[in-house]
Amino acid sequence: MPNHVINEVVLHGVKLEDVRKHILNDEGRVSFEVLLPLPLHFWPGSVGTQHEKAFPGTHLDAARQVWGTKWDAYGDPTAVDTEAGVVIQFQSAWGHPRGWVCALFNTLKIAITASWLSEGGWAGHVERYE
Repeated sequence: MPNHVINEVVLHGVKLEDVRKHILNDEGRVSFEVLLPLPLHFWPGSVGTQHEKAFPGTHLDAARQVWGTKWDAYGDPTAVDTEAGVVIQFQSAWGHPRGWVCALFNTLKIAITASWLSEGGWAGHVERYE
């Protein structure tokens, strides 16, 4: 079982309709894979010795490298309009998805505030991208 990380990402000065295509999947759920899909050459399932020889890694390896966390957003993720902009809340496994937040910043070119708290840590964290 992972350490769950509680995340809040604020996309300042935009409306959800303007950024929906970058953060929500076809089912309307927050998903890192919309903006940063995992590489196709990584094995999508459980691996054994044969798979490790044939493929460079697993989707779990790729997720940690690309997103910065083990799995996609979970824990009933939400994205809502507020006075500050779009507020996205979700949980992630073992770490904050810094790779995804950086991709949002580089794609949208807007100010972003990312806050998170790991159940295995002692303090909350805040990063500001401008």
